[in-house]
Amino acid sequence: MDAFSPYYEVTTLADVTDPNIVHDTERKISVVGIYEASEVDALVDDYLAKKGNNALERWIKPAVDRHDVRQREALEVGDAVAVEELAMFRKDVGTYLKQYDFLSQLFDYEDPWLEKLAIYLKHLAPQLTDRPSVRPDRPVDSAAGLHRTA
Repeated sequence: MDAFSPYYEVTTLADVTDPNIVHDTERKISVVGIYEASEVDALVDDYLAKKGNNALERWIKPAVDRHDVRQREALEVGDAVAVEELAMFRKDVGTYLKQYDFLSQLFDYEDPWLEKLAIYLKHLAPQLTDRPSVRPDRPVDSAAGLHRTA
């Protein structure tokens, strides 16, 4: 037991968690430009007013559309960097949600924006995929998952 005492004595919460990582991840996802602050605020207002899924969906749809348009355009022109940026955005959204869910139990961020963003992203995340939504005017090549040009 004495052999482990140095670890117990020197390990602190700060060694395990850094409350600033939530801010870092928030900044990282905000610069991508998929969602607007006004959409986050509006969704949270409707969410807290218990307006239901249809009301919430209208605030998520513009971000999903932005994501899907960028994804589609990147795939069409073969822009691997843009495709990777969107993949990283999707990953970072999940990371933010995990970080905030855990760290907000340990720290009082005193920043309503972080909570609003978490509520918004919980609704947005399931809608984001690595494939753009199907457009009726452009059939999807089922083997590649890419849109074919006519």
